[in-house]
Amino acid sequence: MPTLLNITAITGLPPLEEKILTTTKSITGVKYAIDISFTTYHSFILNNKGQDEEHVSHNEHIAFLLYWLGGVVSCAQSIQVEVTYLPLAIMLAEGRKLCLAKLFLTRLYLTLDWITNLMREKKKITNVDGPV
Repeated sequence: MPTLLNITAITGLPPLEEKILTTTKSITGVKYAIDISFTTYHSFILNNKGQDEEHVSHNEHIAFLLYWLGGVVSCAQSIQVEVTYLPLAIMLAEGRKLCLAKLFLTRLYLTLDWITNLMREKKKITNVDGPV
């Protein structure tokens, strides 16, 4: 099982260089307008994309990060955007460094627990989600 030090060695990310936030509270106070009324991936993308040939707006950047956190980082198998990651997406868009290790490891351990339970019950393991 790789440790966080193994992961930092592989990714090249410095583990202790500067303070990394573990809180999800925005410090800029800027109000953003992300449309989370429809959270299926298709509807979310259509409602939050910018116009063609325009620069990426802050809202569009946050929407992308929200999609990325749920679909890529936590590898959720859901067909909906994980709106619970919105504060993290805002902080990342603001350029803040965040500790995503707990998010990643929590998802990994939950997935491994789910697989272990399936193996104990001698059930077929299909549709595995999470970073496995």
